[in-house]
Amino acid sequence: MEVSMYDTTNWYTLVVEIHDGPHNVIKNWNYTSLVEAIHNREGKCWTKKVFVMEELVEAIKAATGEHKDSLCFIEVVVQEDVTSIELLEWG
Repeated sequence: MEVSMYDTTNWYTLVVEIHDGPHNVIKNWNYTSLVEAIHNREGKCWTKKVFVMEELVEAIKAATGEHKDSLCFIEVVVQEDVTSIELLEWG
């Protein structure tokens, strides 16, 4: 079983907090579509895009359960305002 998780945001968290600007806005890949294209309903790949913790928990259960014989990719979409207090104080 192989599970890969990708954190997708359209910005660099640490850099934004220290020095914000348009140079920190990046184009996201659509990892879910990339895996679906590779899989093409014929391979042993499975992918899920998640937005909240509950979805992540369910995706991990699926990856380690019913899809345990597949190469699994979980795309985790993180909100831009998810920043620790320590980072805000340091930045």
